[in-house]
Amino acid sequence: MKTRPEDFSILTAFRAHIDQFKTKEGVRFDEVTLLTFKRGQDQIREAGQVPMTNMVIPLDLNIEKRADLLAGTATAGAEIVAEGKLTMLAPLRNKSVLIRAGSQFITGLQSNSALPEYAGSTAAWKSEVAAADDAAGAHSDVSFYPFRATGILHISRLFLQQDTVEADKVLANDLVAAVMDRLELTILSNVAESAGVSPAGFLLDANDKFSGAAGVTWTQAVDLITAVQGTKS
Repeated sequence: MKTRPEDFSILTAFRAHIDQFKTKEGVRFDEVTLLTFKRGQDQIREAGQVPMTNMVIPLDLNIEKRADLLAGTATAGAEIVAEGKLTMLAPLRNKSVLIRAGSQFITGLQSNSALPEYAGSTAAWKSEVAAADDAAGAHSDVSFYPFRATGILHISRLFLQQDTVEADKVLANDLVAAVMDRLELTILSNVAESAGVSPAGFLLDANDKFSGAAGVTWTQAVDLITAVQGTKS
């Protein structure tokens, strides 16, 4: 049987050689591959040498010499390896500490609103016959008016048609998470209100020594430590 170059496949031979380690049944070459390697071994013996492997390609096979085929290298084999897309990984987001702390979020507001607020009842230790103090807390209301926390993602119609991993849902959910992150970051800040743009943080205090871009000074830090130590004593 005359073996033609177009009948022999190096990739087929390599796969058969690798599969033997999976099945542990030994290598199983097809007839064309066996005859090709036998010719190569015979040529080695005719040259007075001993073949070191059973995979010897004949010199007269006329296979063009080229670089190694690598599954992970572009233009050298990566293009013939099938690629499957897994579920899209969403970015790592912080868990909301406000929700975990039991904060109440009011949604669906459409105009300026007022929310009645109760400061909370109080209790105090008393002796056996002392009269109890009034436990009632103060009533007030908190006014709300709307601010806007926004973000936008441009997605083409072609992307939506070709999406196979539901990336649009991941992106939509992450956009909601981004708005929540911005809301919580503002709530837990000492940033003043920007009229018509953003609300003030809950930690804003005119007497706060740590407010401002400059941060706390050495004198302020010493005063703060002195006050704490004085309280302990």
